[in-house]
Amino acid sequence: MTILAIDTSNYTLGIALLREDTVIAEHMTYLKKNHSVRAMPAVHSLLNDCDMTPQDLSKIVVAKGPGSYTGVRIGVTLAKTLAWSLHIPIAAVSSLETLAANGRHFDGLISPIFDARRGQVYTGLYEYKNGLLEQVVPDQNVMLAEWLEMLKEKDRPVLFLG
Repeated sequence: MTILAIDTSNYTLGIALLREDTVIAEHMTYLKKNHSVRAMPAVHSLLNDCDMTPQDLSKIVVAKGPGSYTGVRIGVTLAKTLAWSLHIPIAAVSSLETLAANGRHFDGLISPIFDARRGQVYTGLYEYKNGLLEQVVPDQNVMLAEWLEMLKEKDRPVLFLG
């Protein structure tokens, strides 16, 4: 199975190709520029670099947020259009859960964080149990000070990812 993954939910534009559980190529940019102009060319370039065509794809995975409302719409629209035109399945994943997955070797709570401005953050709370990532507190938009107080009450080590 060859999967195209798309994340335009934040400033970072991320496009990746996966074969089974292995990332075979990725395109990441950290520019605060228009994802609507750069996302499709990035997909096209990545496929070309891997000597693949859209018909080689088996599935599309897209970040559903939280994050930039416009960014999420761009990624979801691109993913839905590709999946529909190629007649392949599509799956949406939490941007925060995907970020939390990077903490798989941390023994404690994992708090992925995106800036939501004005003292607020998009965050959730996760932990690995028996090798599987589990959600402890649902993804939400919350005041950072309030979030930190709640974490303090947990009295456990916390890994912040963002």
